[in-house]
Amino acid sequence: MCTEAEDLIYATAPELDMGIIDVRSDHNLYHLYGAQIPVLLNTQSNMALYWPFTATSISEFIHS
Repeated sequence: MCTEAEDLIYATAPELDMGIIDVRSDHNLYHLYGAQIPVLLNTQSNMALYWPFTATSISEFIHS
């Protein structure tokens, strides 16, 4: 995840329990997300938010 995206996420939702995965280290993940990284993925709902995102879209994503 790029520093800009990571900083925006932490500034918008500091309470968010977030793990960072380098999709380049996994062929399947790279195939799924490579052209769209960085990506926020809700592992419970399987919903994704693709870059570029904003503070508003992050907030809406985590509260949906």
